Amino acid sequence: MRGLSIQDIQKNAGKQVSGGFTDFLGERYYKISNVDAMTPFFMTIVSSSDIWNYVWSNGGLTAGRINSDHALFPYYTADKVSDGRSYTGPCTAIKVRDEHTVWLWEPFSDAEEGLWKYERNIYKNTSGSKVYFEEINHDLALVFQYGWMSSDRFGLVRHCRILNRSGKPVSLEILDGCRNILPACVSADFQNSNSVLLDAYKKTDLETEHNIALFSVSSIVTDKAEPNEGLLANIGWFSDEGKVYLSPDTPTAFRSGRPLPADTVVKGQRPAFFLFKEARLDQSPSGAEADWYQVFDTSLDVSQIVSLGKILDNRAAATKALEEDVAAGVSALERYIALADGLQETADMEMCVHHEANVLFNVMRGGVFADNTRISISDFVASIRERNTAEAAGLEQLVCGLGPEAEYAQIEELVRKNGNPQQIRLFLEYLPLTFSRRHGDPSRPWNRFSIELKDKNGNRKLNYQGNWRDIFQNWEALALSYPMYIDNFIAKFLNATTCDGFNPYRITRSGIDWEVVEPDNPWSNIGYWGDHQVIYLAKLLEVQYHFNREQLEKNLSQPCYSTGNVPYRLKCSRIRVRRSFSITSCMPQSKQKLNATAPMQN
Repeated sequence: MRGLSIQDIQKNAGKQVSGGFTDFLGERYYKISNVDAMTPFFMTIVSSSDIWNYVWSNGGLTAGRINSDHALFPYYTADKVSDGRSYTGPCTAIKVRDEHTVWLWEPFSDAEEGLWKYERNIYKNTSGSKVYFEEINHDLALVFQYGWMSSDRFGLVRHCRILNRSGKPVSLEILDGCRNILPACVSADFQNSNSVLLDAYKKTDLETEHNIALFSVSSIVTDKAEPNEGLLANIGWFSDEGKVYLSPDTPTAFRSGRPLPADTVVKGQRPAFFLFKEARLDQSPSGAEADWYQVFDTSLDVSQIVSLGKILDNRAAATKALEEDVAAGVSALERYIALADGLQETADMEMCVHHEANVLFNVMRGGVFADNTRISISDFVASIRERNTAEAAGLEQLVCGLGPEAEYAQIEELVRKNGNPQQIRLFLEYLPLTFSRRHGDPSRPWNRFSIELKDKNGNRKLNYQGNWRDIFQNWEALALSYPMYIDNFIAKFLNATTCDGFNPYRITRSGIDWEVVEPDNPWSNIGYWGDHQVIYLAKLLEVQYHFNREQLEKNLSQPCYSTGNVPYRLKCSRIRVRRSFSITSCMPQSKQKLNATAPMQN
């Protein structure tokens, strides 16, 4: 081994970027070779659960569950996520020993430049649910890889691998883990505006029986003279039973050869969690690599932590369960994509994967129907109760004989035959969608996403929400896969529309949502003018015209739509809003009051 020459450094700097599909760890991935020669780019690593992960190609990341207030790594704007790669997220240092020398290798570190001849690559699987980073050290003939993925049961998962390609045995000391891990009970806004104050409240404990790290706060940060305990903790564990360390100073001690700080409690510092292990890799294929997992989860209570400890009593079984759950999550994600006709098989692999990605991001906004055309009667009734208590009893009685589930067409036939325009309106607004979330990410931090797939008891939750544009643009494509629901999409558009044409900002299962006006905030917007949104309605009508022209023509004169009730009054307006109308003309108010709307006075 030797130091790099000027020619070697120039060769590193002149790397050629290339890309293509490859088989990697039993799956099809797209690989970008020499990714560090590209301008860093931002990615989403998706999951079929409520786990979210935004990562830069240079390694910077933020991730968590549900929304930004349940983050495991700080949720900043995208530029700060990139800048924080040197102190947030993965950190690996490897000592390679031969007879006379100890070599220190820190994969993906900016400080490596000029020390080694290396190659950095990135892999992303075709469903977008796994991303692996790879550094090949040509001088040491070693490869280090780590990948991000998710497990609905266990949380955010990091998989690490080291491979020996030297053709001879090597002895290694490995320090691997993550830094700047967030505690539970912290909002994104507080982390962004009071990060230094928050550091003082951070407390990291090691549950030594099972080597579970607990990231919590000593108390909820408040200036009120009242007790306010943080009863939840973010947690971390390794699949390997090596020694673990909590101090953020551990990498510095490892580099310098000092004893590693063996604290079991760390207070007032940004939490870290490291594994130290020794490995001897021989030259045979079966012994030339080692791997391990690091797992994080958010907001666990004491009983959940105790249950996790019992699972970790058998580390090998826990690791197998983790791997199986990761695989099940990938399969569930592919099922969501398939439900919206996102999977296709042609000779053009790139086109197929591009279509799959387009459909995936479409259903992440607009959702996908949880059970195709099957409808849960209990969920249908619960939705009606939320929207109109006066009509809920009648509709429940109407459908109670259908059993726990029924086909969409069965319910539609009963409701239309009954002839109650209120019940028809409520039926048409019911959309049993799942997987939808409001658009938002660190590059658009003013949009607050929320992935709500389960209720507080862990049961499946049917839900959708999104900005007007995102929802109806995505439903246009979804309507081609589910033409039976086109009537419902159109009804949702019409019932959210106001008579004056200034429409609500957000569409949700519960109704319509308005922003609160912030005069000094240039991003504050309480709604949209409908003149540039009517195209979404036109496209939905075109789809219905193609699939069911007869029903479209019937709807033109059927008074089963309402207008949105809005929390504002336009100045100088002399309009009195009519509350019941058809697509083609306003009609007199019916005798049955529409509870979701109200007249708007001048």
